[in-house]
Amino acid sequence: MALQTGLPVSRYVSVSVSLTSPAVVNAAIHTMVIVGSSDIIDAGERMRSYSDIEGVARDFGVDAEEFRAAETWFSQLPSPDNIMIGRWIKEPTSALLVGGILTAAEQHILSWQAINNGAFAITVPGSGAPVTVSGLDFSANANLNAVASTINAGLSSASVPATVAWNGSQFIFSTTETGITASVGYLTAAATGTDISALLKGSVTTAARLVAGAAAESALAAVAVVDSLYSSRFYGVVVPGADDESQLDIAAYCEAADPPKYFGVTTDDTRALDPLSEDDLPSQLFLYGYNKTACQYSTSNAYAICSYLSRILTTEWRAQNSTITLMYKRQPGVQPENLSVQQVDTLQEKRCNVYVGVANGAQIIQYGTSASGEYTDTIIGADAMALEVQNAIFNTLYTTNTKVPQTDFGLRVLTNSVDGVCAMFVRNGFVGPGVWSAPGFGTLNQGQLLNLGYYVWAPSMGDQSLADRADRIAPLIQVAAKCAGAIHKADVLIFVNQ
Repeated sequence: MALQTGLPVSRYVSVSVSLTSPAVVNAAIHTMVIVGSSDIIDAGERMRSYSDIEGVARDFGVDAEEFRAAETWFSQLPSPDNIMIGRWIKEPTSALLVGGILTAAEQHILSWQAINNGAFAITVPGSGAPVTVSGLDFSANANLNAVASTINAGLSSASVPATVAWNGSQFIFSTTETGITASVGYLTAAATGTDISALLKGSVTTAARLVAGAAAESALAAVAVVDSLYSSRFYGVVVPGADDESQLDIAAYCEAADPPKYFGVTTDDTRALDPLSEDDLPSQLFLYGYNKTACQYSTSNAYAICSYLSRILTTEWRAQNSTITLMYKRQPGVQPENLSVQQVDTLQEKRCNVYVGVANGAQIIQYGTSASGEYTDTIIGADAMALEVQNAIFNTLYTTNTKVPQTDFGLRVLTNSVDGVCAMFVRNGFVGPGVWSAPGFGTLNQGQLLNLGYYVWAPSMGDQSLADRADRIAPLIQVAAKCAGAIHKADVLIFVNQ
């Protein structure tokens, strides 16, 4: 075939490609964070994400409260996709030198057994210049845990106030001093001996990071720090090791959080069963009227609220007929409470949830409410809808290659985005047709039937103030959404004629 030559077609027809910006992802309303005090996650890392309980067990072991809380979370059906675990610095921490991750070849023990005069230098508080650790003989070491033991003996001989541990993938040096004055430097080569700072991956170019010592913090401070670092990655919050006063503080924080958060707490305090008690945690939460907190009474599982939140946070809001109420749902791994009718009624009065057995053999959650008395599915559904609307409008503005004009047409572009979200929440069952019982707006009147279950309205751009127009602020968009609710009780009257 002859090679075709000639002038470029672009002289006559020019075509260019412009890629639109990808839409941003909504806040992770399906995910919960467990904030615990185990030292597996250091103060510099603060948070880890896990997709299954096996990963949590590998890191924390099966006795840690983080594992037991995560186990309850993952035991629910349908099973959640992930869990996040954050660090609460409950006690002052050591400074850390976190070494780089060793490859499989670097972990081979033969490379260590060939060294009988290993050495490195390290800087710790009070040492001034780096302190040399030398004479390290690894020839008899069978694994990297034994290597760490040999190095620890060398640190002790050199009077270095630090220890080292092998965590399965990297060496971590920790100072014996704790608190904000604790510090440690990178490893450097010693003047004599076989330098092992590279093998340890502890030098300035090979180490993962340095972590300064930290002072103890409150449970509330831990939640605030984790939220400031990862706020859009989780929605549910549980702090199983906190006392009642701290739980109240965290509940207040979650009530005001933006992006929104929903807090859960379990109590086994029997004062919750006493109708005259006002000092128990459920009573206090109810008196404060918190919408974004749910409390569950359980004497069998200190992490029962994780199962409660797992069931509602796995809701697929973009699916059809997917919304639920927590009333009548099961809690795998949680034993039903053996309570009297009066005790159950007392918990209901305090807006405290409980897992109970029914005379017909069923085991159910009741009552599925927040501490305020509002149903948990209503609060979380409203948050989910608000986040979807927020995301839809943002993406409308963000993904356009030109602009959304400040005209009635441009405003309709925004309201159409809101309308799409409302329609989605009709499909999932959260919003449904009904009579609007609140004051109306636009063309909607109180007492009017919402046939679609929702109504979206915005005034004309002609009514916009000059100041808002100058600042390029859209007129207020108002949405009326009728919650579909859920049936929890039914009465039946049977007439028998003979």
